[in-house]
Amino acid sequence: MQKYSNKILRFIGILFVFLLIQFDVNASNRVRSVNAYQSGNLIIVDYELTQGANIELQVYINGQYTYSSKSLSGDVGYNIKAGKKRIVWDVLKDYDEFKYDNVQFKVYSYGKTYVPWSNFIMVNGGFTSLPDYSFGLTYAFVKRAGMYFSAMSNFNFRFNSDYIGASDASVGGIYPLYSGEKEYTKLTATTGLMVRFCEPLYMYMGGGYGYRGLFYETVDKEWVAVHGEHCIYHGGVAEIGLIGNIYGFSLSLGFSIITDFDNYYPEAKVGIGYCF
Repeated sequence: MQKYSNKILRFIGILFVFLLIQFDVNASNRVRSVNAYQSGNLIIVDYELTQGANIELQVYINGQYTYSSKSLSGDVGYNIKAGKKRIVWDVLKDYDEFKYDNVQFKVYSYGKTYVPWSNFIMVNGGFTSLPDYSFGLTYAFVKRAGMYFSAMSNFNFRFNSDYIGASDASVGGIYPLYSGEKEYTKLTATTGLMVRFCEPLYMYMGGGYGYRGLFYETVDKEWVAVHGEHCIYHGGVAEIGLIGNIYGFSLSLGFSIITDFDNYYPEAKVGIGYCF
């Protein structure tokens, strides 16, 4: 305890003048906005990394490069992700005292650009001009390329009917007495490719299975399933869209269509979520 207290006292008495704090931006300009400062018995180095890389903190004392900065923690070492970063140096673990007039810091990035896995969890909403709405979830994982999985529904699960009607709601040319109630059923499950199009923009495209039904109720509490344009029962789904990610906050905008090649059901798709 006494030894530790002495170190703190010595550190408080340090004449610690940063005459020059500089940083190295390598050829790919991956490191920027470096700021070094003292906090208690620690030295804090904040910086921003534009692309993932290996990171080394280099310390120059009186113009000489030193390897003595070993007691480091934080965003230093191998495979550091892009973003706002911080390195913490517990200087008194490496030096009994640290009193110099000229200290220079360099945050150095090296190696190939490291592209980490990104995972997206998003809540989606879909809407059409009919109007009709649906909601769902999307999960995606991607480096430069990856996959996504998505499911959407309007949470109405009527699939069966008593009769099948035409697009004008007639049954065999006869118009039943309708109660005025109608129900939509919407359910899709899709998967596909997702690519890191350009930071921070991602593109996805894929397909899957979709079910969309339109049902009218009669005064006898029977249901008529309506066939025709925008009234598809089941078919293939194709979709495409973009996801933007800024510091973990993600927004998406896309378009999907259910089709049995005779009829079609288009839908706009938006989402909000988190990337980690």
